[in-house]
Amino acid sequence: MFTRLVLLTLLVIAAFAITAFRAISPPETLCGALAMGGTVAGIQAVVGALISLLIEYWSGWKELPPKSKRPIIFGLCLVVPILSLVVSVYVCDVELTKDAIYLAALTACIAFTTADFTHIRKLPPKKRVEPSE
Repeated sequence: MFTRLVLLTLLVIAAFAITAFRAISPPETLCGALAMGGTVAGIQAVVGALISLLIEYWSGWKELPPKSKRPIIFGLCLVVPILSLVVSVYVCDVELTKDAIYLAALTACIAFTTADFTHIRKLPPKKRVEPSE
């Protein structure tokens, strides 16, 4: 019984892994790359590369407090999918609609939120200050 459960679990994990690897395969065309720029993974990859460049070439980034960095990161998360949508309108004959803009903005918010939660989770816990009597 236990062996069957382990085997079934491994098969389900393998099925999810194969599906995930197919989903993250690199795009073969410019239109595919622009479509990838509108996904959460694509946004996080581009924003990660841009922040890496900021850290490398702008010495003031390290001195900024986290409350100043978050709006910059959110702005980048918002610009990437909207810019990829606008470019895909001209290059790939994609129709620009309110729904497409809304979806790009929503995807940007999801990408920022997941990245922010991941960062917050890695922070050390704050020490509690007990009230003195």
